[in-house]
Amino acid sequence: MKRLIPPVSYGLSFLVVLSLLSLMDSSFGAVSSGQKLFQANCLRCHGYNAQGSLSAAKTLKVDPSLLDLTREAVARKALPYLERRIADGHGKMPQHRQRFSPSEIRSLAQYVLSLQKAYAFRNSKPE
Repeated sequence: MKRLIPPVSYGLSFLVVLSLLSLMDSSFGAVSSGQKLFQANCLRCHGYNAQGSLSAAKTLKVDPSLLDLTREAVARKALPYLERRIADGHGKMPQHRQRFSPSEIRSLAQYVLSLQKAYAFRNSKPE
């Protein structure tokens, strides 16, 4: 039987996978705690899938797309920008500076970014 992958590449593959896992692990805890915070505090307006709640949009009298955290306008924002929006509020969204610690705000922002990446991946068209 012919070996398709030379033994040297096994070691290189292992190192690549290990590097990716360490990168994922460093943000996974923040994303996980951000998800818990999101589910406990943000679902009412932003919905379970972060694509907005129609009932909240009607109650707040806002365009439902403004509550969609997976839309492209939000996806282009950087982590510090999202942290400021969570801390200081925006439009009808209240500020959360007193409610959450800086690390909790960062976890929420990282969770929102992770949702955007997942949403973009699901909706990408194969080339």
